Amino acid sequence: MNKKLVAAAIAAAMTAPAAYADVTVYGKAHLSVDSIDVSGAGGYNGWAVQDRNSRLGFKGSEDLGNGLKAVWKMEFSVDMANDSDQSFGKGRDSYLGLAGGFGTFVLGG
Repeated sequence: MNKKLVAAAIAAAMTAPAAYADVTVYGKAHLSVDSIDVSGAGGYNGWAVQDRNSRLGFKGSEDLGNGLKAVWKMEFSVDMANDSDQSFGKGRDSYLGLAGGFGTFVLGG
């Protein structure tokens, strides 16, 4: 995983201006340690750490007045078992929308 990129994303979210104080940083580290037993020529026996859908996300809202607010969410998959440039940044559930007395309307997802 590109640890510098994750650290930069967390730092950017934490230093957001006061107008965007309603930002929530969340995530899930879901890993497993698996025993691998591959028979045959060139087989492998041992242990391996596997990522099982880990993620990092940011979500928030902004009051627009008159009972209307803007809502947003950006979520990224994080491969915590892989130390490469492709281990962070695959988009997941992300949207931008409006919420009010009518309910919530979002684009994305």
